Amino acid sequence: MIAGIQTISLEEIRKRIAERRRGRFQGVLDGIQGTPKVDFFCNDAGTAASFFDFHPTKRVVLSSASLEKKASEHAFLHFSLTNTSELYGGSVLRPHRLEPQHCAIGFVRIGNNFEARYQADQAYRHLSVHMDPALLIGLMQDSEDLDGHAAMQTNDSFSIIEKLPIDGTQSLLIRELFLQNAYEGAIRDLYRESKLLELICATAARLRHGACGPARNLDRKDATAIYKAKELLLADIVNPPSLKVLANRAGTNEFTLKKGFKQVFGQTVYGLLHEVRLLEARRLIEQDGMGIHETAKWVGYKSASHFSGIFKRRFGILPKQLQKQVSRFC
Repeated sequence: MIAGIQTISLEEIRKRIAERRRGRFQGVLDGIQGTPKVDFFCNDAGTAASFFDFHPTKRVVLSSASLEKKASEHAFLHFSLTNTSELYGGSVLRPHRLEPQHCAIGFVRIGNNFEARYQADQAYRHLSVHMDPALLIGLMQDSEDLDGHAAMQTNDSFSIIEKLPIDGTQSLLIRELFLQNAYEGAIRDLYRESKLLELICATAARLRHGACGPARNLDRKDATAIYKAKELLLADIVNPPSLKVLANRAGTNEFTLKKGFKQVFGQTVYGLLHEVRLLEARRLIEQDGMGIHETAKWVGYKSASHFSGIFKRRFGILPKQLQKQVSRFC
């Protein structure tokens, strides 16, 4: 191991979650081929986020381990950002495939066996959020997916109750949660905790309103094209491609793109683009102290007045007013 690099084991991360020990860690995961980089944060309630980034040169299998005499239970949100990994466990004999740009929501009982499998020579980046099952169940009490919620309360060692594509709001929150050097010390802890809870609430709200149901009507080829289109669209939010160009690059046609995008993400192509632009603009003003004209240009709006108008419609406040609020507390 390179001198000066902090190491932590998967077991230690689980202990910190189980013991509800506030803290953060940035380093590498010990004892695993490829030494995954990990950025870990946990609050006093035992709600935690672990961001993993690794590129194994050999096939890797991570198995669960019993950390306590009595098995501990967790609800989880697993955000796969790149490549497909597989989870084995529970009563389902076939693997759970965790597709890129998807969030899997489920329940696990540590102390029972399940495995995560990763293929050689592929880069994996994912975020796992763990919390008390009662928290997630409470957030989704009014959900239409009552059968899925009942599955969380069974005695199965591992279950995934739903999968849904990651939308623009979730993508930005994930970036903000692990944004480097935004704040330091106690302020950074508070900031991360707020973003972690916001990500949980945003995901629960989408599940509550059945955001992922219509996507099941798409065949695999069309679904793949839709996810590819989102990736291409958000790669350059300042100079996005036209619908025709975007559809062509994603390997589909304009009709399928527009219809499928609305089904999968609950928004039009440019509706999602504007949402991501505005969320990024708010971050630039709040965190970086960027001026209004510069922010508008940075996220792709030519007119600062037009930007201010749609910003107020989205957040209920003009960007200049937000800027004053921020400067008041600095």
